[in-house]
Order: sequence, then C-alpha cells, then structure tokens
Amino acid sequence: MKKYLIIILCVFYFYGLFSQENVMREENTKSQDLLSSLLTIPAVNNSIDCITPIPTDISGPSSNVSLGIRVFYYAYVSNNAPTPYYFHWSIMPDEPENELISTGTTCGIIFNKSGNYTLMVKIENTCGLGPWKSLPIHVGYY
Repeated sequence: MKKYLIIILCVFYFYGLFSQENVMREENTKSQDLLSSLLTIPAVNNSIDCITPIPTDISGPSSNVSLGIRVFYYAYVSNNAPTPYYFHWSIMPDEPENELISTGTTCGIIFNKSGNYTLMVKIENTCGLGPWKSLPIHVGYY
C-alpha cells in the first residue's frame, strides 16, 4: 500500500501538481498517523461509572467501654458508590488480648485490655479503596 502511494505521489510530483515539500510532508504525516494508530492503546474511561466508596461514619460507643463485653461498631457509605463493598477493619494499637471480628458493615470487639484505641475502617469496591475513617475509643478505667 505504501509503495503505491509513493508511486502516485511521484507521478504527481513529475507533473508539477505537488512540490517536493508537500509530497514529503504528506508522506510523513501519513506515516506518523499510521504509526500512532498502531501504537495507541485505547483508554478506558471509568470516571462516570466508577466511584470509590467513602466511609462517612463509624457508629458505636467511644468512651466508657467496659472490659470483657463484646461491643459492636457499624460503618456507613457516604456516596453513591456502586456495590459490592468490602470492609477492611483495623484497630490500633493491635493488642493480642483484644478480639476483633468483622463481617461487612459490622465489627464486634471484645476489649480485654484497658487503654486508648483507634478503630479504623476502609471500604473497597471494584473502583478501588476509599480513605480510612477512624473512631477513637477509650476502654476501661473511667
């Protein structure tokens, strides 16, 4: 195909229909366009359909929490991010004496050691991970 294009352009050149500059510019442009189309990977635009979930709130007791009793906390999503959601719960500091069991939007903790803790949740969907949301918790001595 390229061979025939060059022959046609040469014929036009000899008949004076194109100057040498126009022929070269036309050939370079077509070569660049062909190369660009072969090397271009189509972009995927998920900006309209894809919304990362953002946790708005963690509800549950944050002070006067007793030792040895399971306490429940709940996470809520603030925006209209598409489901399914996966909830990642964490507590800092992570003391081995405490028991954290999470199932989706709910997290149950049995505190067996007094102290100040931070409960955190991050929500994930197919669009990615949202930011951490945290709740300070005071356990034990009042």
